[in-house]
Amino acid sequence: MFVINSTKQEEDGMTLTLNVTFTLQDGTEIILNVPIFQPQSKEDVIQSLINREASEQVKYDTLPVNLSIKKELDETVVGKVIGE
Repeated sequence: MFVINSTKQEEDGMTLTLNVTFTLQDGTEIILNVPIFQPQSKEDVIQSLINREASEQVKYDTLPVNLSIKKELDETVVGKVIGE
C-alpha cells in the first residue's frame, strides 16, 4: 500500500517527482521521493509506484541476509589482516 504525499514537476519539464509513503508487509513505513520520467498517464504513474513498492519490499526482505553475509565477509577480511 502507498500514499502519495505530494507531487512536484521538475524544472526539466519531463520528470514528475512524487513524495510517497510506502507501507511494507510488516507495517514498516518508508517515505521516498520517486521520480517518474515522462509519465504518459495517471495509470502509468500508479503502475510505476506499484513496481517501486514491490522493489522496496524485496530490498527490505533481503536486508537481514545481506547484513549476515556482510558480517561474515567483514570477519574474514579482518581475520586476514590480523593474521598477516
